[in-house]
Amino acid sequence: MAHADIIVPRGGDNEVAIDLIVQHVQRELSVRGLRVREKLVEGWPKDASIKNPKSLYLLPSTPQVH
Repeated sequence: MAHADIIVPRGGDNEVAIDLIVQHVQRELSVRGLRVREKLVEGWPKDASIKNPKSLYLLPSTPQVH
């Protein structure tokens, strides 16, 4: 408990707390995902200070990719 970011009283039985956590995580994933998608569409990275995320893999240009 000393190192926890959040403590849910009654654990899995506390449906209200679980629903709030799920909503928060979904909202954060959506916001962060939109930011990444926008930058990819813009032609990431135009700014040399912005590095490609480690999870981004550029595929070679092939007819299947087109």
